[in-house]
Amino acid sequence: MVNGQQVDEERAEEIEDLGEPTSVHMPSQWRRTLDQFSDPERVVPWVLTGLFILVAGVLFQQYWSGAWGAGGPAVAMPIGGAVCLALAIGSAAFGWRTLRKPPKVIDRPTYFLYPEAIVVETSETTEILRWADVDALLAPPATGKGFRLDAQDGRKFELTQSVEEWGTLIQTIIARVTAEKLPAALEALAAGETLRFRNLGIRREGLSNKDKQINWSEVTAMVLLVKPGASLLTVRKSGSLLNWCSMDLLEMPNNQLVYELLVRTAPKHLLKEEKA
Repeated sequence: MVNGQQVDEERAEEIEDLGEPTSVHMPSQWRRTLDQFSDPERVVPWVLTGLFILVAGVLFQQYWSGAWGAGGPAVAMPIGGAVCLALAIGSAAFGWRTLRKPPKVIDRPTYFLYPEAIVVETSETTEILRWADVDALLAPPATGKGFRLDAQDGRKFELTQSVEEWGTLIQTIIARVTAEKLPAALEALAAGETLRFRNLGIRREGLSNKDKQINWSEVTAMVLLVKPGASLLTVRKSGSLLNWCSMDLLEMPNNQLVYELLVRTAPKHLLKEEKA
């Protein structure tokens, strides 16, 4: 048994070899509480109970006020009120019965961070992903949803924000993935290779954008505008009134690695950072 879950012996040994986790991120308390009330069988009966009681109260109040006189409608009001009270009692009885049942559990993951890996545990599975085996960390603008870790073997791990200390979790993952990939990336640049991140290519002498290339000596301005949900990189070429390129780094895989490579590769006077 590892982290409270039964796993196979080989995987248990692998997790044990990782040592103690540096942090554990369980689904947050508010998320677990909200999950309990997201089951219609536990919520709808009580909503109907309240609605029936409200209608019964209105009908009895109208009857006692004498606003409808002594005719047919007045006679029907207490009958309708009694029916609503009966329905309220029945609905409350059904709701009480559902509350006595175990709530439906939504299988949300718990994340265990280790110096060498991340372990993602649900009620049915325990997955280990070593930082060295990460292919890409994708931000929400790249996935259209939330953060995601893609493994080199094709596995994909969605990172849900509704966990305890989400900020610590995602910042640690970003730092670990970047630290793992940066040395090899710098060696590749030093060897004359071009590293591609979607349309953007980074090389020792400059940048490329699809089939266009620009050397650092041709760049007159390079601005990184950081604002909520985007990090816009704009490059201006000498002799042109138009931007040579404008793209969002957050749409690229391993966007923090892209930033670190730009900082280390571009001449220091070129890259300017601004915040919106």
